[in-house]
Amino acid sequence: MESIIHIESIRDALVNMLSENTTEARLTAYQKITKEHIPHLSNGSEVVLDIIWCLDAEFAEGSVAVKDLEATRKSLASFVSLVKAKGLFSVELMKKRLDFKCLELAGVIDSEKAFFQKSIRINTQVVYRQQKYNLLHEESEGYSKVLALLASLTSPRVSVILDYLRSFIGYFALDPARVLDIILDLFIHSPHRYEFFLNLIRESDWSPISVDEDKSLETTGISEDGNSDIADLLGHKFKQYRNEDFDETAPRELYLVSAILIREGIIKLKHLYGHLVTKEHEQEIKLACALLDICDIDHAKLVTYNLETLDETITDRLCSVVHLAINDLYNRECRIGQEASKERDILRGTTFYLTYKPWRSGLPKWTTLTDILSQSAQEYIRLIGSGFSRDLLLFTKLLRLAKRHIIVLQKDNSPNKQNKVSTWIDTVRTALLPSITVGELNPGTADDVWEVLLSFPYEIRYKLYKEWRDSVYDPDKKVYKKRLETRKTIRQVMKRITSQNAKEKGREIGKTSHGDPITVLAVVIEQIQWYQNMIPALVEASKYLTSLSYDVMTFLILEAFTNNKKQKMKESGENYEDWFKNLAEFCGDMARRYSHLDIRSILDYIAVRLSNPTEPDLPVLSELISGMSGVKNDKDLLDDDLPYLGAHETLRKERIHLKIKDKSIRRSSARLVNALVDSGLAISIAISLAQLKKAIIYGEKHTDLKLLNSNIDECQETLTQYLEFLSLNIDSKSYSSIVPTVKELCLDHGIDPEEALAIARRKLSHIVEKGGPSTPKQTDDEEAPVSVWQQELTETISDVEQILPSHIWRGISAGFYTTFWQLSLYDICYKKSIYSTFAQKAIETSKNFKSDIVMGMREEHERHVSRIRARLNQEKSQWFTENRSDVIATFWQYCMFPRILFSAEDAIFCARFLELIQEIGADNFTARLFYSEVFSPGRLPDVIPHLTEEESKHYGRFLAYVLEYFTYISKDERRYREKLLGIGQADFKPTWLQKVGGPATTFDQFVRILENHHKRLMMTFNICLKSTESTKIRNAIQILRATSDQFPATRDHSQRLLELIQVIESDSRPDIKTLASSYKAILIKGQKNLSNDSRVTQSSKPIEASSVSRVSASSAPIERVASPRRQIHPLPDKPKNDKPRSTRDKEKVDPVYDGDKDKDPRKEYHDSHKKPPTTHPPRDKEFEKDRSDRPKIERKDRESHKDRERERERDKPKDREKREERRDDRREERRDERRDERRDERRDERRETHRDDRREDRHERRDERRDARDDRRDSEIRDRSREERSMRERESERERHRDNRRRHLEDPRRVISIAPSRPTLRRPASSGGTNNGTIKRDRDDDDGLEPNSKKIKPLPAPPLRTSLRVHGRTLRKGN
Repeated sequence: MESIIHIESIRDALVNMLSENTTEARLTAYQKITKEHIPHLSNGSEVVLDIIWCLDAEFAEGSVAVKDLEATRKSLASFVSLVKAKGLFSVELMKKRLDFKCLELAGVIDSEKAFFQKSIRINTQVVYRQQKYNLLHEESEGYSKVLALLASLTSPRVSVILDYLRSFIGYFALDPARVLDIILDLFIHSPHRYEFFLNLIRESDWSPISVDEDKSLETTGISEDGNSDIADLLGHKFKQYRNEDFDETAPRELYLVSAILIREGIIKLKHLYGHLVTKEHEQEIKLACALLDICDIDHAKLVTYNLETLDETITDRLCSVVHLAINDLYNRECRIGQEASKERDILRGTTFYLTYKPWRSGLPKWTTLTDILSQSAQEYIRLIGSGFSRDLLLFTKLLRLAKRHIIVLQKDNSPNKQNKVSTWIDTVRTALLPSITVGELNPGTADDVWEVLLSFPYEIRYKLYKEWRDSVYDPDKKVYKKRLETRKTIRQVMKRITSQNAKEKGREIGKTSHGDPITVLAVVIEQIQWYQNMIPALVEASKYLTSLSYDVMTFLILEAFTNNKKQKMKESGENYEDWFKNLAEFCGDMARRYSHLDIRSILDYIAVRLSNPTEPDLPVLSELISGMSGVKNDKDLLDDDLPYLGAHETLRKERIHLKIKDKSIRRSSARLVNALVDSGLAISIAISLAQLKKAIIYGEKHTDLKLLNSNIDECQETLTQYLEFLSLNIDSKSYSSIVPTVKELCLDHGIDPEEALAIARRKLSHIVEKGGPSTPKQTDDEEAPVSVWQQELTETISDVEQILPSHIWRGISAGFYTTFWQLSLYDICYKKSIYSTFAQKAIETSKNFKSDIVMGMREEHERHVSRIRARLNQEKSQWFTENRSDVIATFWQYCMFPRILFSAEDAIFCARFLELIQEIGADNFTARLFYSEVFSPGRLPDVIPHLTEEESKHYGRFLAYVLEYFTYISKDERRYREKLLGIGQADFKPTWLQKVGGPATTFDQFVRILENHHKRLMMTFNICLKSTESTKIRNAIQILRATSDQFPATRDHSQRLLELIQVIESDSRPDIKTLASSYKAILIKGQKNLSNDSRVTQSSKPIEASSVSRVSASSAPIERVASPRRQIHPLPDKPKNDKPRSTRDKEKVDPVYDGDKDKDPRKEYHDSHKKPPTTHPPRDKEFEKDRSDRPKIERKDRESHKDRERERERDKPKDREKREERRDDRREERRDERRDERRDERRDERRETHRDDRREDRHERRDERRDARDDRRDSEIRDRSREERSMRERESERERHRDNRRRHLEDPRRVISIAPSRPTLRRPASSGGTNNGTIKRDRDDDDGLEPNSKKIKPLPAPPLRTSLRVHGRTLRKGN
């Protein structure tokens, strides 16, 4: 395209030049053309003459818009005459290019007609006339003499040979062309005599000599471009071997002779090349090889550039040339102190034609490292390309030279340093990386490649990997073909890998990846995204990879993370897709296991993604932390982990290591910390997480509240996990040096004070510990108050006063706010048992574990908590103001509530901090009123809907710890006195700001307060669970799950919650339905441990009538007042009985009826046998008459042995039914477990094989059908069992009724008394009326006597009655 532009510019300039009148002006214009355009053209003179010819033709035809064509044509001819006179063009070239008429006008030729006739004769003689030889005149003796003369090894001088040849040709009338052909045949037969034949041809008439002008057109076959006759003769020989009837192939000597003649200039490549062009390019390839064998590199390049693909034979010869070129340089730079590589060892396996002595002069020589970056050297490297894989020794040498030069360039400060580095990058891109794919590399060579790549930043490396993967530099498609084979091989390996054969298959993966890691690991990453259960096996199998493979894997993982074609979030927007979670988990496991994985690039990726609120990719950071350090987020915490949240940092870290059981976890944690600190991202990521949370809340408007809550929870959990990781793995001094101040975090970075103080907590604690215990300091002004705060926190306290609103300090002080957020659970909570438990487990796990270390941590923790408590005792008087409403409001809003929701550890801290406040007796604070606000049913229902799911769990955990502490206190009055009343100042007060000496809350009142808190919680959950808001229901259930160990504490509350949950189970929203079902199981399981008592707890010893105040033993007991809360939740007093216990027992068990109307001992019997009332058939009218004269029934020996036996027999069906019910339940549970196990085993086995997706779908459908069939069968079995159990119950009920009936009828002890003073029987009261003084009848108790009957009017006895039924016994007449 550029040449065309210059040609057009020359044409326009020539046309403009013709308008010039003077000769000097025309010469000046032509010189300008010569300077500006001709240097850019390969044949500038010929191009100019061709343009002149075109202009002359246009002027002759009149196709150019010029005023006077004839004059313009003459002007052009005068310009031609001018350049001839100046010698700018040769006459011969002008005769060849220009028109005859133009030459005549310019004076180059005398006559156009004569020159035309002369050219016709010459062309006829050259082209059409054939020299005819009479073969009969040719003597075979002449050719024999020529052959004998040339074949003689003792040939005389060349001049003598030529004289003989001329004489033979003339004497025997030989054809000179045939003689030349014989010479070439002998040359081909004996190429080692190349000197003789070359001299013979040079001194003969066939030599390519320059001729003068006058004979140039009449001389045939000879020109300055070489002898074309020789080229034609060689071309005919090549053509002969291409003939299909000719079985033989052209010998190597023919190509060698052709190459030698080309190199010596006797023939030109362009004359011979036309005879070699074929579709297969076989002869071209062999000619190029021959040229390389004699080191004619320039002509070999010309042939190579015309080939579509580079043949392996050419590649091998080029590698040999480069090998010889760098041998001396390699010995000098890379084999210092080692034996030098000898040239003969390199030549031993090459095809150089060493007989041709001038071959060495064509070899390139690279004497310095910079020479490898020269244009000629880079041309060799680009030509070879992926062919370096065919010579691993050369490949290794080139890699080591590259590494050496890059090391030198790192110390170089020259301006062209970057250009040199860029040249090496191009070398890696075009030659080194493609060679890895094509060749069968070993781990050592792969490590050499990695050492070169390691010198570049990971941004450049990943760019190279991308081009390598896309095969940008693959002109001959060798890389593509090799990758097809590699991909097929690795897929076969991936189909068979399991956790059992991970080691064996890992070797296969490693061996395959040495040659082409980008292809192998791309398949591995693809499989991981689909199958999570392959992660452990592939992590184990990856131990056989090289450092280069690990770096390529990092690139592929990050590229998969940034794949915009795949959605990371599910359609609901709440959860991530499985492929993304699997890849994040794999990334964390690989980073932990293998130190060669570059986590710096992963951290940079995380830091960039955190700035995008829509896709922050938080699982990558979470999995990286959990994988490399074992630190889990709050969602993954177990109940066993909670006690250790307040333990020593070293103990927590050792517990993680002991729990994971991976030796690499210690090294990987340190590696991650070092990467964060060295890159400056340690605190930047924490700040970005805090900013991200704020951006999620106050960013774009979210229509889906559930999705917004999920994003907030995920961000908060990751922030908590990250801060926990930093606290466990960075020492306090280093952490303090990289964390900004609280003021900078809030004002410069724009994060909330809660997050800022959480990030700076470790720094503040270190500052306080470094300063040591402080004592109150008096200012210069004697009337000024004494400062009780830590001197090291003065600046932070001042910053807090400026950051937060001023109205906060009306309730709490800035010092207390700073202290509250500076303290951690470790500072205030000490449990001796966790250290002993951990030491015991550690000794059982590891024999080398030393328990002394744990004991030292325990003692250090104990001393630390003592120091903190002493400090808080010193500060407690300045914490709260005397303003009641502001204290509770500000303390809850700015301290307790935000920290409860921050994390699980902070929720526990808040509960323990409240305990601490009560124990040390902080001034101006009443815990009773504060807890009343916490459990208030007017506050909680409004708070719960505004919580996220994880915040609800934290809030529930806080309530659970508070209830647990209260329950623990309420079980023993002594604990209550020690914990709440034994400090010296009343704290758990019923009123605000009671002075010393006033009455405190009694233990009985405390227990009732606890019961009221449970009732308030029940009211709150009743409101929430009956709501239609999904967020309120969901959060309420989460809180209930978190408090399940402490609430509900009574069977009544449990049953009410169960009824509410059963209603929610029918909800159409699947997430709420699932939550309700899970909590229902918890409720049912917990009901076994609940009592029917309405009281939440009972003290371990009797409560005295008057509780002793902790202030004064002589204080009067507090009377219970009728408060509104008591009216809502009435708690009646326990009835008091002043009689002695012996008297009460005697009266209770006395079976004799003494005739007292207010008390009948038979009531015990009725109560013990009491059953639901039944309806009896009405009696006849005669029986309802007066029965005053009926006999009185007496009972003797109520507690006889026989009665007890009958009662046992009666209870047996009940026990049997319970046992059968429990047995059926256990059978169903075992059946469900077996079914789940079978299903899990089938699924695991099926996933391990990974046959194909169709088989997987078929198995899944079959399993679904099988599970549905099992469910139907189990349902039928349960229904059948239920029916059988119901039938047994009905049969047992009928049998029990029959036994009772028979026992009452056959009891011989029941006799009739005639005593008239006994109360007589009355008929039952009518339905709807009262039953005072009437007979109470039911199916199991038919005696019909009421113990508290008043005056009863006797009824007349029915006449003509032969039997009477009394006490379930039929009395016949005569008995």
